[in-house]
Amino acid sequence: MATGPKPKVVAAKEIAAIQGYCGLVWELIDRKNTDAQRLNLAQVNIDEGRAAQLHLHRQTEEIYFILEGQGEVTIGENAYSVSQGYAVLIPPGCVHTIKNSGRTTLQLLAINSPPYDPADTFFP
Repeated sequence: MATGPKPKVVAAKEIAAIQGYCGLVWELIDRKNTDAQRLNLAQVNIDEGRAAQLHLHRQTEEIYFILEGQGEVTIGENAYSVSQGYAVLIPPGCVHTIKNSGRTTLQLLAINSPPYDPADTFFP
């Protein structure tokens, strides 16, 4: 029998939302509710006109996948318009933010490896 993390299926509707830096966050797969060790997955909802505070992760690589809405992702000096179906790679050490530039909630999946750790989030 293989050792390591045990498989787990998680229903988003069973996860309680928490207030994150820029909106509601559902921590779908993380160290608190699964045996995942190398990554985590969260759904983030950003309300109209809201944005994440400019920040960086020194160790964490991050991917955003846009589910619904329109937004603008800024990585370093570059800004990118994003909408449903767009994926964004944010390498470790890159200052970044995402804002809702649309008229509806911006919904995205955030994948982090290693798993998100508040101690690895820095605000310049």
